[in-house]
Amino acid sequence: MTKRGVSRLAGALGLLLALVLILGIVVAAYVSANDGPPDPPHGFAGTVSTTSPPGPVPQGTVVQAFVGTEMRDQTTVDAQSKYALQVPGPGGTVTFRVAGVKTHQSAIWESGKVDNPFNLSVDSLPVIQYNLTITSTDGGQVTTPGQGTFSYVGGTVVSLVATPASGYQFVNWTGSVGTIADVNAASTATTMHGNYSITANFEAIPPDGQYSLTISSTAGGSVTAPGEGTSAYDPGTVVSLVASPTSGYRFVNWTGDVATIADDSAASTTITMNSNYSITANFEAISPGGQCSLNISSTTGGSVMVPGEGTFTYDAGTAVSLVASPASDYQFVNWTGNVGTIVDPSAASTTITMSGNYSITASFQEEESSPSGRTWCFIATAAYGTPMAAEVDILRDFRDGYLLTNAMGRAFVDLYYRVSPPVAEFITEHPDLKPIVRAGLAPAVTVSAIVVNTAPAEKMGVAGFLALACVTLAVWMAKRRSRGPEYN
Repeated sequence: MTKRGVSRLAGALGLLLALVLILGIVVAAYVSANDGPPDPPHGFAGTVSTTSPPGPVPQGTVVQAFVGTEMRDQTTVDAQSKYALQVPGPGGTVTFRVAGVKTHQSAIWESGKVDNPFNLSVDSLPVIQYNLTITSTDGGQVTTPGQGTFSYVGGTVVSLVATPASGYQFVNWTGSVGTIADVNAASTATTMHGNYSITANFEAIPPDGQYSLTISSTAGGSVTAPGEGTSAYDPGTVVSLVASPTSGYRFVNWTGDVATIADDSAASTTITMNSNYSITANFEAISPGGQCSLNISSTTGGSVMVPGEGTFTYDAGTAVSLVASPASDYQFVNWTGNVGTIVDPSAASTTITMSGNYSITASFQEEESSPSGRTWCFIATAAYGTPMAAEVDILRDFRDGYLLTNAMGRAFVDLYYRVSPPVAEFITEHPDLKPIVRAGLAPAVTVSAIVVNTAPAEKMGVAGFLALACVTLAVWMAKRRSRGPEYN
Protein backbone atom coordinates (compact mmCIF):
# COMPACT_ATOMS: atom_id res chain seq x y z
CA MET A 1 0.00 0.00 0.00
CA THR A 2 1.38 3.45 -0.94
CA LYS A 3 1.88 6.19 1.65
CA ARG A 4 -1.02 8.12 0.08
CA GLY A 5 -3.23 5.01 0.31
CA VAL A 6 -2.31 4.46 3.94
CA SER A 7 -3.08 8.12 4.70
CA ARG A 8 -6.49 7.81 3.03
CA LEU A 9 -7.21 4.64 5.01
CA ALA A 10 -6.31 6.32 8.31
CA GLY A 11 -8.43 9.35 7.44
CA ALA A 12 -11.36 7.11 6.57
CA LEU A 13 -11.00 5.27 9.87
CA GLY A 14 -11.00 8.53 11.80
CA LEU A 15 -14.05 9.77 9.89
CA LEU A 16 -15.84 6.46 10.47
CA LEU A 17 -15.18 6.62 14.21
CA ALA A 18 -16.40 10.22 14.33
CA LEU A 19 -19.62 9.27 12.50
CA VAL A 20 -20.26 6.36 14.87
CA LEU A 21 -19.69 8.59 17.90
CA ILE A 22 -22.14 11.11 16.50
CA LEU A 23 -24.67 8.30 16.10
CA GLY A 24 -24.01 7.39 19.74
CA ILE A 25 -24.73 10.99 20.74
CA VAL A 26 -28.06 10.94 18.92
CA VAL A 27 -29.06 7.63 20.52
CA ALA A 28 -27.93 8.73 23.99
CA ALA A 29 -29.80 12.02 23.70
CA TYR A 30 -32.91 10.25 22.46
CA VAL A 31 -32.77 7.74 25.32
CA SER A 32 -32.15 10.54 27.81
CA ALA A 33 -35.09 12.55 26.50
CA ASN A 34 -37.49 9.62 26.34
CA ASP A 35 -36.34 7.43 29.19
CA GLY A 36 -34.91 9.92 31.66
CA PRO A 37 -35.59 10.02 35.36
CA PRO A 38 -39.19 10.79 36.38
CA ASP A 39 -40.14 14.22 37.61
CA PRO A 40 -39.71 14.66 41.37
CA PRO A 41 -42.93 14.04 43.32
CA HIS A 42 -45.06 16.68 45.03
CA GLY A 43 -44.65 16.39 48.80
CA PHE A 44 -47.40 17.00 51.34
CA ALA A 45 -47.15 16.91 55.14
CA GLY A 46 -49.17 18.15 58.06
CA THR A 47 -51.82 17.14 60.58
CA VAL A 48 -55.16 15.39 60.11
CA SER A 49 -58.24 16.32 62.11
CA THR A 50 -62.02 16.11 62.22
CA THR A 51 -64.39 19.06 62.57
CA SER A 52 -67.24 17.17 64.21
CA PRO A 53 -66.21 16.56 66.90
CA PRO A 54 -63.17 18.81 66.56
CA GLY A 55 -59.89 17.09 67.27
CA PRO A 56 -57.09 14.99 65.83
CA VAL A 57 -57.70 11.63 64.19
CA PRO A 58 -56.34 8.54 66.00
CA GLN A 59 -52.96 7.03 65.26
CA GLY A 60 -53.04 4.53 62.40
CA THR A 61 -55.77 6.33 60.42
CA VAL A 62 -55.16 5.80 56.70
CA VAL A 63 -54.50 8.87 54.50
CA GLN A 64 -54.53 8.51 50.69
CA ALA A 65 -53.67 10.86 47.82
CA PHE A 66 -55.41 10.63 44.43
CA VAL A 67 -54.91 12.23 41.04
CA GLY A 68 -58.18 11.71 39.26
CA THR A 69 -59.31 8.21 40.22
CA GLU A 70 -55.78 6.85 40.60
CA MET A 71 -54.34 6.49 44.09
CA ARG A 72 -50.74 7.76 43.99
CA ASP A 73 -49.62 7.32 47.62
CA GLN A 74 -50.92 6.38 51.06
CA THR A 75 -49.72 6.39 54.64
CA THR A 76 -51.02 6.31 58.21
CA VAL A 77 -50.93 9.11 60.76
CA ASP A 78 -48.56 8.90 63.72
CA ALA A 79 -49.25 9.44 67.41
CA GLN A 80 -49.37 13.22 66.82
CA SER A 81 -51.91 12.77 63.97
CA LYS A 82 -49.26 13.81 61.45
CA TYR A 83 -48.88 12.43 57.93
CA ALA A 84 -46.45 12.74 55.01
CA LEU A 85 -47.08 11.83 51.36
CA GLN A 86 -44.96 11.85 48.19
CA VAL A 87 -47.29 12.11 45.19
CA PRO A 88 -45.64 11.14 41.86
CA GLY A 89 -46.63 12.65 38.52
CA PRO A 90 -48.01 13.20 36.00
CA GLY A 91 -49.90 16.15 37.36
CA GLY A 92 -53.47 17.22 37.85
CA THR A 93 -55.68 17.96 40.84
CA VAL A 94 -54.58 16.08 43.95
CA THR A 95 -57.40 15.04 46.29
CA PHE A 96 -57.11 13.32 49.65
CA ARG A 97 -59.12 10.77 51.60
CA VAL A 98 -58.91 10.06 55.33
CA ALA A 99 -60.26 6.64 56.31
CA GLY A 100 -62.07 6.70 52.97
CA VAL A 101 -63.65 10.12 53.58
CA LYS A 102 -62.80 12.92 51.12
CA THR A 103 -61.04 15.86 52.77
CA HIS A 104 -61.96 19.53 52.50
CA GLN A 105 -58.57 20.25 50.91
CA SER A 106 -57.13 19.63 47.44
CA ALA A 107 -54.11 20.90 45.51
CA ILE A 108 -52.66 21.25 42.01
CA TRP A 109 -49.74 18.86 41.46
CA GLU A 110 -46.35 20.56 40.96
CA SER A 111 -43.18 18.58 40.43
CA GLY A 112 -40.66 18.98 43.25
CA LYS A 113 -42.88 21.20 45.39
CA VAL A 114 -43.25 20.51 49.13
CA ASP A 115 -46.35 21.76 50.96
CA ASN A 116 -45.62 21.65 54.67
CA PRO A 117 -47.74 22.26 56.59
CA PHE A 118 -50.65 21.08 54.43
CA ASN A 119 -53.22 20.18 57.08
CA LEU A 120 -56.14 17.94 56.17
CA SER A 121 -59.59 17.82 57.73
CA VAL A 122 -62.83 15.87 57.33
CA ASP A 123 -66.22 16.38 58.92
CA SER A 124 -66.02 13.08 60.83
CA LEU A 125 -64.59 9.59 60.57
CA PRO A 126 -66.78 6.59 59.90
CA VAL A 127 -67.58 4.68 63.07
CA ILE A 128 -65.77 1.34 62.91
CA GLN A 129 -66.29 -1.33 65.55
CA TYR A 130 -63.56 -3.86 66.37
CA ASN A 131 -63.74 -6.98 68.52
CA LEU A 132 -61.29 -7.79 71.33
CA THR A 133 -61.23 -11.41 72.46
CA ILE A 134 -59.46 -12.05 75.78
CA THR A 135 -58.46 -15.39 77.32
CA SER A 136 -55.98 -16.57 79.94
CA THR A 137 -53.99 -19.67 80.80
CA ASP A 138 -54.29 -21.59 84.07
CA GLY A 139 -53.13 -19.67 87.11
CA GLY A 140 -54.99 -16.41 86.77
CA GLN A 141 -57.52 -14.35 84.88
CA VAL A 142 -58.03 -10.98 83.21
CA THR A 143 -60.06 -8.84 85.58
CA THR A 144 -60.20 -5.71 83.39
CA PRO A 145 -62.10 -5.63 81.11
CA GLY A 146 -62.74 -9.32 81.82
CA GLN A 147 -62.56 -12.41 79.63
CA GLY A 148 -64.59 -13.04 76.49
CA THR A 149 -65.27 -10.88 73.43
CA PHE A 150 -65.81 -7.12 73.67
CA SER A 151 -66.65 -4.54 70.99
CA TYR A 152 -64.97 -1.10 70.79
CA VAL A 153 -64.94 1.88 68.45
CA GLY A 154 -61.76 2.02 66.39
CA GLY A 155 -58.99 3.93 68.15
CA THR A 156 -60.29 3.22 71.66
CA VAL A 157 -57.56 2.63 74.28
CA VAL A 158 -58.63 -0.37 76.39
CA SER A 159 -57.14 -0.94 79.84
CA LEU A 160 -55.94 -4.47 80.60
CA VAL A 161 -55.36 -5.96 84.05
CA ALA A 162 -54.23 -9.56 84.54
CA THR A 163 -54.47 -10.98 88.09
CA PRO A 164 -52.58 -14.18 89.02
CA ALA A 165 -54.03 -16.78 91.39
CA SER A 166 -52.25 -17.77 94.58
CA GLY A 167 -48.98 -19.57 93.85
CA TYR A 168 -48.83 -18.19 90.29
CA GLN A 169 -47.30 -15.17 88.63
CA PHE A 170 -48.08 -13.23 85.47
CA VAL A 171 -45.73 -13.92 82.52
CA ASN A 172 -46.84 -11.90 79.50
CA TRP A 173 -49.51 -11.13 76.92
CA THR A 174 -49.47 -13.08 73.64
CA GLY A 175 -51.54 -13.01 70.45
CA SER A 176 -52.41 -9.73 68.73
CA VAL A 177 -49.99 -7.71 70.83
CA GLY A 178 -48.88 -5.11 68.25
CA THR A 179 -50.69 -2.25 70.00
CA ILE A 180 -50.25 -3.39 73.62
CA ALA A 181 -48.17 -0.80 75.45
CA ASP A 182 -46.11 -3.36 77.43
CA VAL A 183 -46.59 -7.08 76.77
CA ASN A 184 -44.66 -7.96 79.93
CA ALA A 185 -46.78 -5.85 82.28
CA ALA A 186 -49.83 -7.31 84.04
CA SER A 187 -51.45 -3.84 83.98
CA THR A 188 -51.23 -2.20 80.56
CA ALA A 189 -53.42 -1.07 77.63
CA THR A 190 -54.14 -1.89 74.00
CA THR A 191 -55.37 0.45 71.25
CA MET A 192 -58.09 -0.90 68.95
CA HIS A 193 -57.05 -0.59 65.32
CA GLY A 194 -58.42 -3.99 64.28
CA ASN A 195 -59.99 -7.19 65.54
CA TYR A 196 -57.64 -8.61 68.19
CA SER A 197 -57.33 -11.80 70.21
CA ILE A 198 -54.99 -11.78 73.21
CA THR A 199 -54.06 -14.18 76.01
CA ALA A 200 -52.76 -13.46 79.51
CA ASN A 201 -50.17 -16.07 80.41
CA PHE A 202 -49.48 -17.20 83.97
CA GLU A 203 -47.01 -19.68 85.46
CA ALA A 204 -46.58 -21.43 88.75
CA ILE A 205 -44.06 -19.81 91.01
CA PRO A 206 -41.23 -22.37 91.00
CA PRO A 207 -39.81 -23.84 94.21
CA ASP A 208 -36.81 -22.09 95.66
CA GLY A 209 -33.70 -22.79 93.61
CA GLN A 210 -35.60 -23.69 90.40
CA TYR A 211 -36.43 -21.81 87.24
CA SER A 212 -39.71 -21.82 85.34
CA LEU A 213 -40.08 -22.38 81.58
CA THR A 214 -43.36 -21.23 80.01
CA ILE A 215 -44.00 -22.49 76.49
CA SER A 216 -46.73 -21.46 74.06
CA SER A 217 -47.31 -21.55 70.30
CA THR A 218 -49.10 -19.64 67.57
CA ALA A 219 -51.78 -21.08 65.31
CA GLY A 220 -50.53 -23.79 62.96
CA GLY A 221 -48.72 -26.14 65.33
CA SER A 222 -47.76 -27.01 68.87
CA VAL A 223 -44.76 -27.76 71.06
CA THR A 224 -44.72 -31.53 71.53
CA ALA A 225 -41.62 -31.65 73.74
CA PRO A 226 -41.66 -30.88 76.58
CA GLY A 227 -45.21 -29.70 75.88
CA GLU A 228 -46.92 -26.36 76.41
CA GLY A 229 -47.53 -24.62 79.71
CA THR A 230 -45.18 -23.91 82.63
CA SER A 231 -42.61 -26.32 84.05
CA ALA A 232 -39.85 -25.96 86.68
CA TYR A 233 -36.23 -27.03 86.18
CA ASP A 234 -33.03 -27.03 88.16
CA PRO A 235 -30.49 -24.37 87.14
CA GLY A 236 -28.36 -25.40 84.19
CA THR A 237 -30.80 -28.05 82.94
CA VAL A 238 -30.74 -28.50 79.15
CA VAL A 239 -34.34 -28.90 78.02
CA SER A 240 -35.16 -30.43 74.62
CA LEU A 241 -37.63 -28.45 72.48
CA VAL A 242 -39.62 -29.88 69.57
CA ALA A 243 -42.13 -27.77 67.61
CA SER A 244 -44.47 -29.70 65.29
CA PRO A 245 -46.45 -27.88 62.57
CA THR A 246 -49.89 -29.06 61.53
CA SER A 247 -50.75 -29.84 57.91
CA GLY A 248 -50.48 -26.76 55.70
CA TYR A 249 -48.17 -24.92 58.10
CA ARG A 250 -44.43 -24.70 58.71
CA PHE A 251 -42.30 -23.78 61.70
CA VAL A 252 -40.81 -20.27 61.57
CA ASN A 253 -38.81 -19.66 64.77
CA TRP A 254 -38.77 -19.40 68.54
CA THR A 255 -39.35 -15.96 70.10
CA GLY A 256 -39.29 -14.61 73.63
CA ASP A 257 -36.43 -15.44 75.99
CA VAL A 258 -34.30 -17.13 73.32
CA ALA A 259 -30.80 -16.17 74.50
CA THR A 260 -29.95 -19.72 75.64
CA ILE A 261 -31.78 -21.56 72.85
CA ALA A 262 -29.16 -23.40 70.78
CA ASP A 263 -30.82 -22.50 67.44
CA ASP A 264 -33.94 -20.35 67.54
CA SER A 265 -34.62 -21.08 63.84
CA ALA A 266 -34.72 -24.87 64.32
CA ALA A 267 -37.93 -26.71 65.17
CA SER A 268 -35.92 -29.24 67.17
CA THR A 269 -33.40 -27.62 69.52
CA THR A 270 -32.58 -27.09 73.22
CA ILE A 271 -32.75 -24.37 75.86
CA THR A 272 -30.47 -24.10 78.91
CA MET A 273 -32.23 -23.01 82.09
CA ASN A 274 -30.24 -20.15 83.59
CA SER A 275 -33.30 -18.09 84.61
CA ASN A 276 -37.09 -17.94 84.31
CA TYR A 277 -37.95 -18.08 80.62
CA SER A 278 -41.04 -17.67 78.45
CA ILE A 279 -40.83 -18.76 74.80
CA THR A 280 -43.21 -19.13 71.86
CA ALA A 281 -43.03 -21.44 68.85
CA ASN A 282 -44.18 -19.55 65.75
CA PHE A 283 -45.79 -21.14 62.71
CA GLU A 284 -47.06 -19.80 59.40
CA ALA A 285 -49.26 -21.10 56.63
CA ILE A 286 -47.54 -22.52 53.57
CA SER A 287 -48.57 -20.65 50.42
CA PRO A 288 -50.91 -22.51 48.02
CA GLY A 289 -48.07 -22.93 45.53
CA GLY A 290 -45.86 -24.59 48.13
CA GLN A 291 -42.28 -23.63 48.78
CA CYS A 292 -39.35 -23.19 46.45
CA SER A 293 -35.61 -23.31 47.03
CA LEU A 294 -33.15 -20.75 45.70
CA ASN A 295 -29.48 -21.69 45.49
CA ILE A 296 -27.16 -18.71 45.04
CA SER A 297 -23.45 -18.73 44.25
CA SER A 298 -20.92 -16.40 42.63
CA THR A 299 -17.79 -16.56 40.51
CA THR A 300 -14.41 -15.16 41.52
CA GLY A 301 -14.42 -11.38 41.81
CA GLY A 302 -17.42 -10.64 43.99
CA SER A 303 -20.24 -11.99 46.11
CA VAL A 304 -24.00 -11.84 46.54
CA MET A 305 -24.74 -9.55 49.48
CA VAL A 306 -28.55 -9.89 49.43
CA PRO A 307 -29.92 -12.37 50.37
CA GLY A 308 -26.46 -13.94 50.66
CA GLU A 309 -25.03 -17.14 49.20
CA GLY A 310 -26.23 -20.66 49.85
CA THR A 311 -29.69 -22.23 49.69
CA PHE A 312 -32.79 -20.34 50.81
CA THR A 313 -36.45 -21.37 50.99
CA TYR A 314 -39.31 -19.09 49.95
CA ASP A 315 -43.04 -19.38 49.42
CA ALA A 316 -44.02 -19.70 45.78
CA GLY A 317 -44.59 -16.30 44.21
CA THR A 318 -42.22 -14.46 46.55
CA ALA A 319 -40.20 -11.68 44.87
CA VAL A 320 -36.67 -12.00 46.27
CA SER A 321 -34.26 -9.05 46.11
CA LEU A 322 -30.81 -9.80 44.67
CA VAL A 323 -27.75 -7.59 45.14
CA ALA A 324 -24.37 -8.63 43.73
CA SER A 325 -21.28 -6.70 44.83
CA PRO A 326 -18.02 -6.85 42.83
CA ALA A 327 -14.62 -6.85 44.50
CA SER A 328 -12.00 -4.22 43.76
CA ASP A 329 -10.88 -4.25 40.09
CA TYR A 330 -13.81 -6.50 39.16
CA GLN A 331 -17.20 -5.75 37.70
CA PHE A 332 -20.54 -7.51 37.70
CA VAL A 333 -21.38 -9.17 34.37
CA ASN A 334 -24.74 -10.91 34.74
CA TRP A 335 -26.82 -13.55 36.48
CA THR A 336 -26.69 -17.03 34.97
CA GLY A 337 -28.59 -20.24 35.60
CA ASN A 338 -32.36 -20.22 36.11
CA VAL A 339 -32.81 -16.57 35.15
CA GLY A 340 -36.24 -16.79 33.53
CA THR A 341 -37.98 -14.86 36.32
CA ILE A 342 -35.14 -12.42 37.08
CA VAL A 343 -36.34 -8.93 36.16
CA ASP A 344 -32.98 -7.89 34.66
CA PRO A 345 -30.24 -10.57 34.48
CA SER A 346 -27.74 -7.85 33.51
CA ALA A 347 -28.35 -5.72 36.62
CA ALA A 348 -26.37 -6.25 39.82
CA SER A 349 -29.42 -5.16 41.85
CA THR A 350 -32.65 -6.83 40.70
CA THR A 351 -35.31 -9.34 41.84
CA ILE A 352 -36.28 -12.93 41.11
CA THR A 353 -39.81 -14.31 41.47
CA MET A 354 -39.96 -17.78 42.98
CA SER A 355 -42.04 -19.93 40.67
CA GLY A 356 -39.91 -23.08 41.10
CA ASN A 357 -36.65 -24.39 42.51
CA TYR A 358 -33.88 -22.21 41.08
CA SER A 359 -30.09 -22.11 41.07
CA ILE A 360 -28.41 -18.88 39.97
CA THR A 361 -24.88 -17.54 39.84
CA ALA A 362 -23.62 -13.97 39.96
CA SER A 363 -20.85 -13.68 37.36
CA PHE A 364 -17.97 -11.24 37.74
CA GLN A 365 -14.90 -10.52 35.65
CA GLU A 366 -11.87 -8.30 35.78
CA GLU A 367 -12.56 -4.80 34.53
CA GLU A 368 -10.09 -5.24 31.67
CA SER A 369 -11.90 -8.29 30.26
CA SER A 370 -15.26 -6.91 29.19
CA PRO A 371 -16.24 -4.13 26.78
CA SER A 372 -17.99 -2.15 29.50
CA GLY A 373 -14.97 -2.23 31.77
CA ARG A 374 -11.97 -1.76 29.43
CA THR A 375 -9.50 0.80 30.57
CA TRP A 376 -8.32 1.96 27.14
CA CYS A 377 -9.76 3.13 23.84
CA PHE A 378 -7.44 1.16 21.55
CA ILE A 379 -7.34 3.34 18.43
CA ALA A 380 -7.18 6.60 20.39
CA THR A 381 -4.48 5.19 22.67
CA ALA A 382 -2.42 4.16 19.66
CA ALA A 383 -2.90 7.56 18.01
CA TYR A 384 -2.04 9.64 21.09
CA GLY A 385 0.66 7.28 22.35
CA THR A 386 -0.59 6.83 25.91
CA PRO A 387 -3.84 5.80 27.65
CA MET A 388 -3.35 8.80 29.97
CA ALA A 389 -3.79 11.38 27.20
CA ALA A 390 -6.50 13.97 27.90
CA GLU A 391 -8.19 13.13 24.59
CA VAL A 392 -8.38 9.45 25.55
CA ASP A 393 -9.93 10.42 28.90
CA ILE A 394 -12.60 12.44 27.07
CA LEU A 395 -13.46 9.54 24.78
CA ARG A 396 -13.51 7.16 27.74
CA ASP A 397 -15.91 9.44 29.66
CA PHE A 398 -18.18 9.60 26.64
CA ARG A 399 -18.12 5.82 26.30
CA ASP A 400 -18.92 5.21 29.98
CA GLY A 401 -21.48 8.00 30.37
CA TYR A 402 -23.37 7.70 27.08
CA LEU A 403 -22.60 4.70 24.88
CA LEU A 404 -22.84 2.19 27.73
CA THR A 405 -26.17 3.58 28.94
CA ASN A 406 -28.21 2.14 26.07
CA ALA A 407 -28.40 -1.12 24.13
CA MET A 408 -27.26 0.30 20.78
CA GLY A 409 -24.26 1.99 22.40
CA ARG A 410 -23.27 -1.20 24.22
CA ALA A 411 -23.49 -3.15 20.94
CA PHE A 412 -21.19 -0.62 19.27
CA VAL A 413 -18.67 -0.79 22.13
CA ASP A 414 -18.69 -4.59 21.95
CA LEU A 415 -18.07 -4.48 18.17
CA TYR A 416 -15.39 -1.82 18.59
CA TYR A 417 -13.40 -3.91 21.06
CA ARG A 418 -13.53 -6.88 18.73
CA VAL A 419 -12.27 -5.12 15.59
CA SER A 420 -10.13 -2.26 16.92
CA PRO A 421 -7.07 -4.11 18.33
CA PRO A 422 -5.59 -5.01 14.91
CA VAL A 423 -6.27 -1.46 13.65
CA ALA A 424 -4.53 -0.02 16.71
CA GLU A 425 -1.62 -2.40 16.19
CA PHE A 426 -1.34 -1.28 12.55
CA ILE A 427 -1.25 2.38 13.65
CA THR A 428 1.42 1.58 16.27
CA GLU A 429 3.55 -0.15 13.64
CA HIS A 430 3.26 2.91 11.32
CA PRO A 431 4.03 5.98 13.48
CA ASP A 432 3.58 8.28 10.50
CA LEU A 433 -0.12 7.53 10.65
CA LYS A 434 -0.60 8.89 14.17
CA PRO A 435 -0.93 12.59 13.21
CA ILE A 436 -3.43 11.66 10.50
CA VAL A 437 -5.52 9.51 12.86
CA ARG A 438 -5.40 12.23 15.52
CA ALA A 439 -6.73 14.69 12.95
CA GLY A 440 -9.51 12.23 12.10
CA LEU A 441 -10.32 11.79 15.79
CA ALA A 442 -10.38 15.53 16.52
CA PRO A 443 -14.10 15.93 15.64
CA ALA A 444 -14.96 12.91 17.82
CA VAL A 445 -12.95 14.28 20.74
CA THR A 446 -14.53 17.72 20.36
CA VAL A 447 -18.03 16.30 20.14
CA SER A 448 -17.43 14.03 23.16
CA ALA A 449 -16.16 16.96 25.23
CA ILE A 450 -19.24 19.00 24.35
CA VAL A 451 -21.66 16.13 25.00
CA VAL A 452 -20.37 15.32 28.46
CA ASN A 453 -21.22 18.87 29.60
CA THR A 454 -24.46 19.61 27.73
CA ALA A 455 -28.17 19.00 28.22
CA PRO A 456 -30.11 16.49 26.05
CA ALA A 457 -31.62 19.21 23.83
CA GLU A 458 -28.18 20.71 23.24
CA LYS A 459 -26.82 17.26 22.41
CA MET A 460 -29.46 16.81 19.71
CA GLY A 461 -28.61 20.18 18.22
CA VAL A 462 -24.88 19.51 18.19
CA ALA A 463 -25.40 16.01 16.78
CA GLY A 464 -27.63 17.32 14.01
CA PHE A 465 -25.13 19.99 13.04
CA LEU A 466 -22.20 17.60 12.99
CA ALA A 467 -24.15 14.96 11.09
CA LEU A 468 -24.99 17.56 8.45
CA ALA A 469 -21.34 18.62 8.33
CA CYS A 470 -20.18 15.02 7.89
CA VAL A 471 -22.71 14.38 5.12
CA THR A 472 -21.58 17.57 3.37
CA LEU A 473 -17.96 16.48 3.68
CA ALA A 474 -18.74 13.03 2.31
CA VAL A 475 -20.59 14.51 -0.70
CA TRP A 476 -17.72 16.90 -1.34
CA MET A 477 -15.18 14.06 -1.25
CA ALA A 478 -17.30 11.94 -3.59
CA LYS A 479 -17.57 14.78 -6.11
CA ARG A 480 -13.86 15.47 -5.86
CA ARG A 481 -13.05 11.82 -6.47
CA SER A 482 -15.39 11.69 -9.49
CA ARG A 483 -13.46 14.50 -11.21
CA GLY A 484 -10.52 12.23 -11.86
CA PRO A 485 -7.05 11.38 -10.57
CA GLU A 486 -5.72 14.84 -11.26
CA TYR A 487 -7.76 16.17 -8.31
CA ASN A 488 -6.58 13.52 -5.85
